Amino acid sequence: MRPEQDRGLSTCTSTQSELHLFGSYGDPADPSTWPQWTQTVDTTWGASSGEPRLWLVAARGWGRQRVGAAPLSPLSRAQVSESSGSWSPRPMSKIAVAVGDMATARQPLIIDGDQSIEVYGATISVAALVPAGTQNVASPRTAALEVSAGDLAVDDLLGCRVLGIQSPVGARDAVLTGHLYAPPNTAASVQIPRGAVEVSVSPAQPDAGAWEWRVGDPSASPPLAATALVGTFSSTHTPVRVPSATHLSVVADAAARLFSLTWKVRA
Repeated sequence: MRPEQDRGLSTCTSTQSELHLFGSYGDPADPSTWPQWTQTVDTTWGASSGEPRLWLVAARGWGRQRVGAAPLSPLSRAQVSESSGSWSPRPMSKIAVAVGDMATARQPLIIDGDQSIEVYGATISVAALVPAGTQNVASPRTAALEVSAGDLAVDDLLGCRVLGIQSPVGARDAVLTGHLYAPPNTAASVQIPRGAVEVSVSPAQPDAGAWEWRVGDPSASPPLAATALVGTFSSTHTPVRVPSATHLSVVADAAARLFSLTWKVRA
């Protein structure tokens, strides 16, 4: 960690330590195997001050995706350097931003690994968020890891800086992308991310899905005794504002369906 000058007015702490995250993202041809981001990877990313203040959390990274006829291992440091031209500036990994004691009291803010967001508080901590089984292979304690033949192997290089700022810099909102797979004749639901104010659903044809805003998880096992329906909409290109709900659910259909969800997140 090193000091970072904040517009010449104060000093805060920032870090640029980079993770090399490697793991499987399922069979590209079978959306039912695609994972969710459920595992956190601890980092040294964070900062603190004596009093609450405004911070800019800026994540940056690169990603490379591979599918092999044989099991794949993480790219070595030499391979990463040699293949710099084949990396995407959009890593698959997410970051989870906790403000103060939010980690114990509320779910963190989750945004994509190429996004920035302004947050207010005295202490900021940031973790990487990845699918289960993904490892930080930059750590010397990492166990050997392979991705099965035919699965999507993802190498992500992910870093983050936390900077104290005197005034807003235009990063009030950030983006969180995800997917939702609904098997045939089955409804599917997703928990609304903390701080979500809008969502866009793709594909956006009117017959691609009828959506319901609910309080309570309709897909819980065993099912909850009741969930409250607080709104509905049909798939549309127009972003939809998020009401006071906990879950977004798509009703059952005879065909299997795959949706991309793009959330606008605000601290």
